[in-house]
Amino acid sequence: MFKMELACPELIEFLNMPFSDLEPVNCKINKLRAMSNDEREQTLMSMSFADQLKLARTHKVCTEILNKSHCIIAD
Repeated sequence: MFKMELACPELIEFLNMPFSDLEPVNCKINKLRAMSNDEREQTLMSMSFADQLKLARTHKVCTEILNKSHCIIAD
C-alpha cells in the first residue's frame, strides 16, 4: 500500500487500487501504479498538490463517465 504524507488523498486512493487491464496502458495512473515506490514518490514530489488533485479528478471522470473506452489523460 502506497502512502505519502504530502500527496493528494484522492490520488493515493487511485494508486492503491490494483493495476487495471481495462484501462489503457498509457493511462497516467496505471503508469504510476507500475512504478516502484521510490519512483512514484519522486514523481509525486515533483507535482504540486493541485496537479495531483487534477490528475485524480480527471482519472475519476475518465473512469466513471467515459467507462474507459479511451483515456483522456493518456500520454
